[in-house]
Amino acid sequence: MAELTGIMKGTGAKMKADVQDGFVVFRGALKAKVPFADLAAEARGTLLALRYKDHHIEVSAGSKAAGLAARINKG
Repeated sequence: MAELTGIMKGTGAKMKADVQDGFVVFRGALKAKVPFADLAAEARGTLLALRYKDHHIEVSAGSKAAGLAARINKG
């Protein structure tokens, strides 16, 4: 999947999230490869909101936001 762009809430730092099979690769203020099991995801319209530890990241996912959130939460 193509990289999704957005921000890290609270800091405004630009972020990229690349949703792969079983994990998400974050680039930007947070650099990490995080398994789905360690993430919580929610679709907010066209935004995909991701929580990992203390980090809250919102990326633009268009019409795929709900499907990606379900896929991530399913693990």
